[in-house]
Amino acid sequence: MRSPPGFLQPVAYLWTRTVTCPNPACRATVPLVRQTWLKKKKGDNVALEMTPHPTENRMMFTVRRAADPNGFDFDPAGFSQRGNSVCYRCGTTVTSDYVKTEGKAGRMYAQMMATVCVRPGARGKIYPLAGRARTAGAGRRRDPRAHRSPDRGDRHHPAG
Repeated sequence: MRSPPGFLQPVAYLWTRTVTCPNPACRATVPLVRQTWLKKKKGDNVALEMTPHPTENRMMFTVRRAADPNGFDFDPAGFSQRGNSVCYRCGTTVTSDYVKTEGKAGRMYAQMMATVCVRPGARGKIYPLAGRARTAGAGRRRDPRAHRSPDRGDRHHPAG
């Protein structure tokens, strides 16, 4: 069966976990991403640039290309380090302890960063933007991989 012209087949959806900024005056959605490289090859480098959304309290990801890995006006490898992140809206440090607390409290979310596609019959990958229609509400969605065991009440009673 032949694919229609222009058809792109998704092969990966890239997500990042997020938490809410600990600064009460900001409360932006903070992506917990270490690096945003999509491709690093001689003469063809692709990375995601993270910028604050102009009207919403979240970050946007934009696909950027450069011939040289140092040709970006941002560092694709310079985000979370050792579990600590920074809110890019207000500059508040998001510590690993805060992230753990938010995760244990069920306040960790996920945001789509990009889609990786191939064109059937062609070589190479294509990185279309993760459009608004595909990610509506994704910045505040609970992590679908999170598993919660039911509370059986045994934690509240002493063994005996």
